[in-house]
Amino acid sequence: MSASRQATIILKNTTNAILSRTAYSLDHGIWSADAVPPEIIGYGTLAGPSTGTWANESQGFMTGAQGTASYAMLDGTLITTTWDDPYIGSDESTVSISGPSAEKYKINKTEHDGNNYTVTFTLMAA
Repeated sequence: MSASRQATIILKNTTNAILSRTAYSLDHGIWSADAVPPEIIGYGTLAGPSTGTWANESQGFMTGAQGTASYAMLDGTLITTTWDDPYIGSDESTVSISGPSAEKYKINKTEHDGNNYTVTFTLMAA
């Protein structure tokens, strides 16, 4: 039996900084098979961004998928993502940039709502 809800998160890094995972957790659901947030997301190149992808899915009767993942750069910048694909209600995601060099970066977000929710965060220089 497949999950009633699944959230897929894509973090594209177009900067010249490597992202190192600092934390990840789920509030609802389980990690999809082989789909935890990667430990490292490399730096972007002229050929394109380096991409990390992860997913979680609902587990149980009338439940959703919800979690968070954070990444740090060597300059002290912290990127924190959250997502929520509830059984009832609207899909939601947030991303924040904090730290001493946060103003050097920005993030674009695109979403595809539904029972299989996908959000893409693209990190770039400001």
